[in-house]
Amino acid sequence: MRGVVVKVEGGSAVVMFNNGKISKIPAPAGCKRGAVINISLNKKLILIHAVGIPLLLILCGLFGFFMLNRGISPEEFCRRPFADKTIVIPGNIYAGYDALFAHIGEPLREFSPHHPVKNEGDLVRGFNYPYYNIITYYEHNGGTVAVARIILNSKSPLFTGKFSIGDDRAVIEKYFNSYMKENKSGAVFSYKNNAMQFIMENAVLTFRFNGKNKLTGVVIGRRE
Repeated sequence: MRGVVVKVEGGSAVVMFNNGKISKIPAPAGCKRGAVINISLNKKLILIHAVGIPLLLILCGLFGFFMLNRGISPEEFCRRPFADKTIVIPGNIYAGYDALFAHIGEPLREFSPHHPVKNEGDLVRGFNYPYYNIITYYEHNGGTVAVARIILNSKSPLFTGKFSIGDDRAVIEKYFNSYMKENKSGAVFSYKNNAMQFIMENAVLTFRFNGKNKLTGVVIGRRE
């Protein structure tokens, strides 16, 4: 491909080719402005780009597929139980209820949960949302609101784990299988009545089942 050098700067030359395109290339020896040069395209380089880019996209897709299908640990689920990242999780602290509602929206209704208070003037309030319930703790001294517990009880597919309300207990155990076999980082699984509980340093994750071993709810709370 023929071109005319329109500018030379350092070790590079700006060339206007006969197809109207302008590109910067390594300056040939003795290159100067106005010189006419011939450029032969590197077919090997074109082949590498033609094959390499699609291959990279395929590898990225396979990696993403692997990550989506590898299951999810209790720690990961506690940190982000929902696919929607705007939904509140236990441990979030807000400068009052107005700040909380500004983040997740106004609740459908309020309820009075059974949750002990630590100091006089502190307050516990529960709120219903379309896909979950939250229990909040208002600390009078600091004037802050903390999310103490979140209760997932909807069949809507908003969980980051590959399960939903109504799934069989075996489905849940499948995704947490490695944690069933051994303790990791102080994590402990326990079974009591129709509940399967996972406890780690700062969180408690509880799966609740009915008499037919079907999942009826998930509770994520801060460990006291």
